[in-house]
Amino acid sequence: MKSTPLSYLLQNVEFDFISGGKDYEVYVVKGISTDSRTISRGEFFIAIKGDRFDGHDFVEDVIKKGAAGVIIERAAINGFRHLKQVNVPVIAVDNTRRVLGDIAKNYLTQFDVRKFVITGTAGKTTCKSLIGAILSECWNVVTSEKSFNNDIGVPKTILRVGDETDFLIQEIGTNSPGEIAYLSGIIGQRYALITNIGPAHVGFFGSVYKIAEEKRAAVEILPEDGGAFLNAEDDYFEFLRSGTKAEVKSFGINKGDVSVASIESMDLLGTRFRVDNERYFTGLTGYHGLSNALAGILVGRYFGIPEKIIRDVLGNFKPEEGRGAVEIVNDIIILDESYNANPLSVKRCLDFFDRINVEGKKIFVFSDMLELGEQSPEYHREIGRIISQSSVDVLLTFGEMAELVADECRKADNILVESFSDIDRLSERLASLARAGDAMLIKGSRAMGLERVKKNFSNLLVLNER
Repeated sequence: MKSTPLSYLLQNVEFDFISGGKDYEVYVVKGISTDSRTISRGEFFIAIKGDRFDGHDFVEDVIKKGAAGVIIERAAINGFRHLKQVNVPVIAVDNTRRVLGDIAKNYLTQFDVRKFVITGTAGKTTCKSLIGAILSECWNVVTSEKSFNNDIGVPKTILRVGDETDFLIQEIGTNSPGEIAYLSGIIGQRYALITNIGPAHVGFFGSVYKIAEEKRAAVEILPEDGGAFLNAEDDYFEFLRSGTKAEVKSFGINKGDVSVASIESMDLLGTRFRVDNERYFTGLTGYHGLSNALAGILVGRYFGIPEKIIRDVLGNFKPEEGRGAVEIVNDIIILDESYNANPLSVKRCLDFFDRINVEGKKIFVFSDMLELGEQSPEYHREIGRIISQSSVDVLLTFGEMAELVADECRKADNILVESFSDIDRLSERLASLARAGDAMLIKGSRAMGLERVKKNFSNLLVLNER
């Protein structure tokens, strides 16, 4: 973070001083932290109440650690009156989460940086990482780490911008109406890419159309001289395009400004394909991986990146763990999609899994898709019906909703189906079933913890070898 006057960061913010005097013009902020465990001497601490911890419980600790200042909520003032005499500013505001966003918004106005937002139901993190890798070949780029895409993660990314930054590439997500508009208001993006629209978090929105409305907020804010990058094959393409005055560029397997001329091969190693007269290879698997690759090509070309650079970056790009990474353990292929799951992403993974040829069995490890509301049972039954008509040989499920998937597959009587309520037991069964030549797909919502399956499975194989 660039050192910035506190008065600049708190523009248009109503606040009260508890300590440190009223002359806040003298204070300079060199860093912001919301984590008392990792705060560095000289940083300002913003006390935020989370699901598991309340930052207000650690205010005195961070002052002892050398915090340069503290921002708390007015509702907590009575617990901090005794801090009036400390020699650092303690500032009270109505809502510390919102003020973190206000600070980030004000901070960003200091810089002439091209701001690019990426959102969508599936693939947004992979697209963010790929586009960041392509653009960073020619510019200084700040990208959001991991899935820092909410009202805390977005400001943290923004505060990494400096005078040398050319591009800010920020993933944004949502699980409640109005969140995309709020985050877009902080960033003020000039460019935005929407990967696709599907029923993720539909329990919070009520319908896929409402999700499309939410995502459209990312392009509605764009200026006329900005750019919107949209999936030409998405059902909501025209709806999204109608929501912006910016120039619209599109991508898609079969249509779009960037589309596939031919597919030379598609397997677990990746896809070889042509766009126009250019040949590419991507290690991103399946049609969903190919769609992400096309989005990267579109954005790279839009900003004038040479084709050779786009080709090289795409060819060397590896998906993050849990997002389609392929690993071979004892000649058993593991397709790790454990990071998250929604109906759209599960269907795309199953489509690819169905197309690949393997010597042995196809094993699908599946857990609940969360945040689907009242429609959750039907979405799970639909996945079960798709699996029952696929080339999957073994289905192992974890979770209550996944039981509905298992029930649908048992009707088909052509798949070995087993359900578990304990991941360790599931992992043990997987290790006893899998043999060299088999392939397994692991897919489930993040909170279900399926990333443990691959780790447990690998450890069990090592023990069995002993």
